[in-house]
Amino acid sequence: MAKVPKDVLVVIDEAYYEYVTNKDYPNTLSLLKEHENIIILRTFSKAYGLASLRVGYGIANKELIQNLEKVRNPFNVTSIGMELAKVALEDRKFVQDTVIKNRKVLEYVYSELDKRQIEYIESNANFVFINTKKDANEVFAKLLQKGIIVRPGFPKMESYIRVTIGTREEMEEFIKKIELIKKEN
Repeated sequence: MAKVPKDVLVVIDEAYYEYVTNKDYPNTLSLLKEHENIIILRTFSKAYGLASLRVGYGIANKELIQNLEKVRNPFNVTSIGMELAKVALEDRKFVQDTVIKNRKVLEYVYSELDKRQIEYIESNANFVFINTKKDANEVFAKLLQKGIIVRPGFPKMESYIRVTIGTREEMEEFIKKIELIKKEN
């Protein structure tokens, strides 16, 4: 931040903030006291489970928020979305339970991938990157034929798929399907 000119806006995307368990995760809110050119973005789409409502929020200094308000489209969030976001903020237990369940299932997935010696990148979110050691688009197509949808094709990570963490049962099914694909070659 010391090298960033003060007239350059720095956007910190914290869409997965609630999922983070890493002790080294920076306290970005403290940066707001030192830097007036930062906005932190968070969402209700992930841990709160309100993805279809497209509701999120920004945290920044008052002047920056006032300037953004000048260019914000009117009615950019529905009244239903706003009301459900308010309700979601009051239900901290739901978010805590979601995060705990996600972490447990993620640990299960890691364990199963380790058993199969499948490389992955550990995550602080509700997804994991898995190295298929093959063209990820081909793996995507094969999994899709088996009823599993993943995200393939990331720059400089052509063999990786991004797998969203579901329920334990869903991930058990995913592990079976990925094992079948691994055996096909």
